[in-house]
Amino acid sequence: SPGVGDVTSAYELMLSAQPADLASSTESRQQGSPPFSGLRVAIVDDDPLVARMVQAMLLNGGCEAVEMAPMRDALRLQKLSGRAIDLVIFDSSNILVGIDQFTATISADVEDCYFIAMHPVNMSSAPPTNANIIATIHRPPTLEQLRSAISESGILVKKQENKR
Repeated sequence: SPGVGDVTSAYELMLSAQPADLASSTESRQQGSPPFSGLRVAIVDDDPLVARMVQAMLLNGGCEAVEMAPMRDALRLQKLSGRAIDLVIFDSSNILVGIDQFTATISADVEDCYFIAMHPVNMSSAPPTNANIIATIHRPPTLEQLRSAISESGILVKKQENKR
């Protein structure tokens, strides 16, 4: 039947998943908090389907706020709900300025902001490297890739330390 097994169907299935399906993990069950608890994240991607999928995973995983923006508006991202952004997840294949300029411009306005680059699996160029990029994951990412990138980056630990 049409749509069975195609990429769009996979995205729609992910978007229709229940919060418990997306947010459950051994770590979050043991600690009693979702894996992305309290993070304020901006998703910069011109593909609304990819952005919505990432947004759903993050919100269901406990993010405090998630905002989506097309690349042309990305450099104006500074705050979510009046508070600083913790993390920017962006499509590395569609940067309108250089990666260094992109991360530096946002970092200049947002203290302690981290970046995760989403790099298309079928892209022949190497994933971006930059001191501000804490991880590079596939685009579109899986929930496990998001969990791993955020966990390994230590951003949640750093965020807790900054509150003290």
